[in-house]
Amino acid sequence: IMMLRFDDFANMLQKNQEASGLVLNPGENSLRLESALIQSVKKQKDAMLQMQKERQAAQIHPGDKVTIVEPTVLPDELVDPICTLLADAPGVGSAYLQIMIVNDTRKSYLLILDGPKDEKLFAAVAQAARPYLAGR
Repeated sequence: IMMLRFDDFANMLQKNQEASGLVLNPGENSLRLESALIQSVKKQKDAMLQMQKERQAAQIHPGDKVTIVEPTVLPDELVDPICTLLADAPGVGSAYLQIMIVNDTRKSYLLILDGPKDEKLFAAVAQAARPYLAGR
């Protein structure tokens, strides 16, 4: 019996380009994993790990300098779909779009909603904003 992590399997296959895959638990209940599948899963796993690292780096930590400013020009591509969504949302009184600057280097939009705590509404707003923010 040998215990290996997924990354160990992926690294073994990466080092031997002639290997077409591997078989786990050879015998009656064996599981055959092709090299292309393992490489694809490894690539996705690494991308998710990178995203997690970026999210952690983007978090505000104690001692960080945070500055909130009003945008000089409202980005209509971002604001219009959010306003359309919020117009139909019950209980939302106001919405404010600000720019948040952390440590004078990282800039991001900050949307403040005056309304009830509603996770579905927050998710819908994030989804409406995502196409505009994806390339930013």
